[in-house]
Amino acid sequence: MMTQKFTMAAAQSLSEKGDIHSNISNHTRFIEKAAEQCADVLVFPELSLTGYELELAKSCAVSEKDSCLFPLKDLAQKHQMLIAAGAPVKSLGKKPYIGELLFLPDGHIKVYKKQFLHGEEKHYFESGNDDLILPVKERRIAMAICADTTHVKHVKNAAQNGAHIYAAGVLISKQGYLKDTGMLKGYAMEYGMAVLMANHGGPTGGWVSAGKSIIFNEKGECIAAACGTGSELVLAKKEGNHWIGKTVLVEL
Repeated sequence: MMTQKFTMAAAQSLSEKGDIHSNISNHTRFIEKAAEQCADVLVFPELSLTGYELELAKSCAVSEKDSCLFPLKDLAQKHQMLIAAGAPVKSLGKKPYIGELLFLPDGHIKVYKKQFLHGEEKHYFESGNDDLILPVKERRIAMAICADTTHVKHVKNAAQNGAHIYAAGVLISKQGYLKDTGMLKGYAMEYGMAVLMANHGGPTGGWVSAGKSIIFNEKGECIAAACGTGSELVLAKKEGNHWIGKTVLVEL
């Protein structure tokens, strides 16, 4: 039985086009607000550090050794929080990956690479091959990026590898929201995993995001969700067998 208190959060952030430094400053506000809520895990949307700007992928690509990322690394250590932020990540090939940079409480940085590319992404990015599950307190967190969640194999692998939580940074439009969140709810119910979805809080890369970031419990019940778009923190806290949800506005 899991005995430690645990809080996870979806950061419904807005991204400045291609401006990593500005977006890191933006992320910092979310991290500090999440720390006030004692969050153990904080997940940002897909490509949150650059915006969903496919044509800028190569010029904005980073590696985990880049000094511009050190403020997030330091904050993860300071607050003992797992922070997942999205960015194009350099590869050995001609194209970068759509990456999720995982800043760990011990100061290390890991990278999850999106496995299932969607539409035009294939022209700008390489696809990743490996799943990533990280331990946080007594729980195991499986990482996903947007279209990964539409492939049952990806979710099934997470469950079979002992994940307690399936956490996805995404960009979902109004048109796709009901279908995609319906799938996530179904996964929670079928595999007994809590599911977190962090969506963009506003337009990016020519797409109009639906916002409405959401967290489901292991039964597929909504714990907490943003009402619409805008900068918002969606939180789920578990004590014993019970989840408690809330949302917090983040002023930028």
